[in-house]
Amino acid sequence: MTTTPHPDQDPKAMARHLRAALSDRGVAISHGEALELVARQFGARDWNTLAAATSAAPAHNGHVVPILRVFDEAAALAFYVDYLDFRVDWRNETGGHEPLYAQLSRSDARLHLSGHHGDASPGSGVLVPVSDALDLQLSLKAKEYAYANPGIEDRPWGRVVTVIDPFSNRIVFVESNREAPTQPPEAEPRPAEAAAPIVLYLWVACSPDQAFEVFTARFGEWWPHDAYSPGPVRGIRVEPRVGGDVAMLLEAGDAYPLGEVLVWEPGHHYAQSFTLAQDPAYPSRLDVTFEVGKHLGGTRVRFAHGGWTPANVAGRARFSEWDLLLGQYAALANTVA
Repeated sequence: MTTTPHPDQDPKAMARHLRAALSDRGVAISHGEALELVARQFGARDWNTLAAATSAAPAHNGHVVPILRVFDEAAALAFYVDYLDFRVDWRNETGGHEPLYAQLSRSDARLHLSGHHGDASPGSGVLVPVSDALDLQLSLKAKEYAYANPGIEDRPWGRVVTVIDPFSNRIVFVESNREAPTQPPEAEPRPAEAAAPIVLYLWVACSPDQAFEVFTARFGEWWPHDAYSPGPVRGIRVEPRVGGDVAMLLEAGDAYPLGEVLVWEPGHHYAQSFTLAQDPAYPSRLDVTFEVGKHLGGTRVRFAHGGWTPANVAGRARFSEWDLLLGQYAALANTVA
């Protein structure tokens, strides 16, 4: 067990004194060997372990700090520092000859990375509290990291973003929902839903006003003209008002109804009933919200296809490709940034 040196004890000074004392007795050792001997006096495996424990002591503040095993220093720092935005508080200087040992922090969360055999097992997991899981998830997706593309999950205990590091360790970012507000009593009651909405999140580089305009006024530009329609499409018309019609304009000259505008708040919120491939008497609902990205700028977009009641829920399985369609929307929105 490693004993942390008392603040009045300087291990490096102790190593210098030890080296001088042995030299007086005709025993010559290097400064590095003296450091290793001092480390053993404190019960540490080697000098790097003692140096890490000494540097870490003031920063722990009584909290438990997990150790994650890593095998490649460059890959570890690229993942945790460049991708996840952790900061290196301190680290050993390996010179390419010693395994990495470092403390990293992100806000109040701290963890240790170790390349030393026996310090930890690959495949460990840690929970990291965050205040806004959606903003984190969108910021990570915007970085286009080649080895991770995390999703987001709503669990009973909060919103979760899970990322796997290059060494199979799981970093689970959690936004707690313990203080989530309840639905206000004056909220308009909605029909009992037979299934959860299809919910997708994305980030686009333009402003919320531009993102709203691309979704509505330019609906027909990002919607594919040769699929998901009763015939070839030359455009989609969205009347810019609550109660306005939404319709596909077919090349044959007909207008195919897609629903009715339910919410029209430019730059903030758009909603419509949705009748594509459904009985118009029992439409589903599209809800799209737009807000400024907190850290990246641009716009966070939340898309929800809900309104699934017992009368229309059988059609829910038909709408499995919204991610592809919204990818085309995002590509167009990014061109106007």
